[in-house]
Amino acid sequence: MTSGPVVLLDGDLLARGRLQEATHAKGLDLRIIGSAAGAGELRNLDPSMVVVDLDNGRERALALVEEARLAGLDAPVIGFFSHVDRALETAAEAAGVRAIRRGRFWAKLPEVLDEG
Repeated sequence: MTSGPVVLLDGDLLARGRLQEATHAKGLDLRIIGSAAGAGELRNLDPSMVVVDLDNGRERALALVEEARLAGLDAPVIGFFSHVDRALETAAEAAGVRAIRRGRFWAKLPEVLDEG
């Protein structure tokens, strides 16, 4: 993993707080952006990891991730989603996002941050 920040894409207020706490505990920098940001902005942050709230960002977020990949983003992208939304899980995986069910993501967050 590079030394860049962890970037949260389209996280709601609760996700922001929980991820801020977890990244701070690991000494990592967290940046928060919305999917209205451009792919260049995401790529230029040179993130060590991108975390996507798939329930909140949905297709907009996946399109941004795909554009950023084309622009050279090579950081791992992990998305969390409601376990009942199989179509969203499939779309995320097709976009190269490691999709993790929301409950498991939060339960395993320290390990997820370590794994990248």
